Amino acid sequence: MLSKSASRALTKWTPINERTIVARFTGRQAKLTVVACYAPTNEADDTTKDNFYNTLQAVAKDIPSHDLVCIVGDFNAKVGSDKSYCPEVLGSQGLGEINENVILLVDFALTNDLIIGGTQFQHKTIHKYSWNSPDGRTHNQIDHILINKKWKSSLQDVRAYRGADVASDHALMIAKLSLKLKATKKSQTKEKPAYDSEKLSNAAVRHRFNIQLTNRFESLSLDLDREATVETTWATLKEAYNQTAIETIGHKKRPKDEWLSDKTWTFIEERRKLKQRLLNDGDNSDTVLSNQLYRYQDKLNKRQLWQKKRPSAVIPEPSIKSPMKSSGNVAT
Repeated sequence: MLSKSASRALTKWTPINERTIVARFTGRQAKLTVVACYAPTNEADDTTKDNFYNTLQAVAKDIPSHDLVCIVGDFNAKVGSDKSYCPEVLGSQGLGEINENVILLVDFALTNDLIIGGTQFQHKTIHKYSWNSPDGRTHNQIDHILINKKWKSSLQDVRAYRGADVASDHALMIAKLSLKLKATKKSQTKEKPAYDSEKLSNAAVRHRFNIQLTNRFESLSLDLDREATVETTWATLKEAYNQTAIETIGHKKRPKDEWLSDKTWTFIEERRKLKQRLLNDGDNSDTVLSNQLYRYQDKLNKRQLWQKKRPSAVIPEPSIKSPMKSSGNVAT
């Protein structure tokens, strides 16, 4: 998803595989290349991890050296609070203890002269961790935003936003960059609107169309120069057809499909309230139930959207049962 300004500045995007995608934007000071990725978990085998970082390194190698580079995603890497083992990459604002994945991440960052942005800025702990366990008791800082070191001064802030209703156990990570995007000129072929030919099934409309077209042809037969070229004659005949069609049947109007119905917006609002309740619960016994309710409401939301967009499709019931039925509690 892109804002209008970012969409206008987008020059190209390239899906690499199921774990990596690259997008390039035009800025006033420099080009911006963003790589979004999803790294294997800490428990994954070494081959899977090596394949991921080999692909990521190949992508990084192809990025022009003058670009501002942001590599973002779920790296499943705990960077820890001790920066002494790699101060070239880490700041002092990390969380917890390191895991094995951070070794691969730090090695990649060192190779490409990158820093891990989330460790550079002081924030409350709740604004640093990016992942919550279902029971709300475990928090980790495993989603990261990396930027090339020569553009470090352009990075203004990095923090997690827990309140974003994104239906995920991960928080929304946002980085602020002092880079102005610039709209690019894109060649766009404007789609010609189709004529509403279905109106010709009406006898009165069809008769009016034929009369006007006949009158135009009679007028053209007097005006056409016998020495006119084939191209000129064809353009004149085509204009006669087009003008007649515009005046009698007009263009076909494309109906707007309001697939976000009032019911869907109600479901979205309910999910937003459950998200707020989940944040307010903190680490207590109600967190598990609140998380189950939130996930169940999200399933209902997605089912409602699919039913609206694909009325004839057979959509399975949500795979998780209502927590209210199993617990006997009532949400307030």
